[in-house]
Amino acid sequence: MIGRCTKRTDDTFTVYQSTNCKADEYNPVSTLFFNTEGDTIRSLLAKGVQLTVSETFLFLGVWFIMQTMTYGIWVPAGLFLPAIIVGCTMGLMYSDTVTYLWPDSIGATEESFILVGAAAMLSGQSRLTYSIAVIIMETTQSLNLFLPVIVSIMVARFTGYLVSKGSISDQALLAKALPILPDEIPYASQFAENPIEAQEIMTPGPVTVRTCMRVKEFVKALKKKHTAFPVVDDHDNRHLIGLVNARFIYVLLKKKAWVAPFLVQGDQVDESNRLSNSNSRIDIEEERMGINRVEVKYDDFIEPLEKVQEKGNWYTKEIASDIQRILETDGEKFIDISQVMVDTPYTAM
Repeated sequence: MIGRCTKRTDDTFTVYQSTNCKADEYNPVSTLFFNTEGDTIRSLLAKGVQLTVSETFLFLGVWFIMQTMTYGIWVPAGLFLPAIIVGCTMGLMYSDTVTYLWPDSIGATEESFILVGAAAMLSGQSRLTYSIAVIIMETTQSLNLFLPVIVSIMVARFTGYLVSKGSISDQALLAKALPILPDEIPYASQFAENPIEAQEIMTPGPVTVRTCMRVKEFVKALKKKHTAFPVVDDHDNRHLIGLVNARFIYVLLKKKAWVAPFLVQGDQVDESNRLSNSNSRIDIEEERMGINRVEVKYDDFIEPLEKVQEKGNWYTKEIASDIQRILETDGEKFIDISQVMVDTPYTAM
């Protein structure tokens, strides 16, 4: 089966592999296994490779196992093209089965079954519908197969939902426990007799911060070990204007991104005050106060985020000691968090 050789055809879409075969012959199994994924798909759709039933079963089994293995390991091997290959092979098997059982009753070509199988496999895996149909129609120019492709896509999608609630990508997100909200409210919360409310999972008495405060005030908030803080315009009326990540405040403290006190008006940096003073005066005042203008880049925030993913808690003993040391030396300095906060936060009642 594996070493079978057959005569080559004039097919221009197939890159033949002559493993242990003569110059004018090719090995069907080697041609499919030892080509790129794109060449393999072209060979299947163009019927450039003639496979026996046993060879088709072998090819399908190996590719299905490899697709399952690459999905479950940390290797970016892809899922789209393997799904097309598995779908094409299943369509070829179905075509061979129908031809064997009813040789005179089939009117469609093998290529039609292969194309429909690829569309069904993609839909069952990704749960997409019209986009899959458009991709299949545009890439193959087989507009006459629009209705069979749509029917196969809908049947595959419905069957997939009987097996699992989401697509293969949704299952990966669930397995990795990534904090992503679903599109719909969970059934248990939507129709339960006592649904879960926000007040049951929220932290009562949230610690708030202003856009510009002294270092000692930010340190006091950080010691609460919250992951984020609501930003208000004033502690009295507590009007919400944003949300800031606690790790971002720590980065500003560690980088010593201070602002000059004479630029601070109320709870924020007054840009008009900055413009009304000459740059030379600002430079002199900042130099006298020991304030260095620090440029904080996006990459500076990556390391704290990676530590949280590794350890699960951002407020480690190392960070606590850093914050305490900054408090002792620069507790009276000012920092401005307006550039790192989310100024369009969502609110829940």
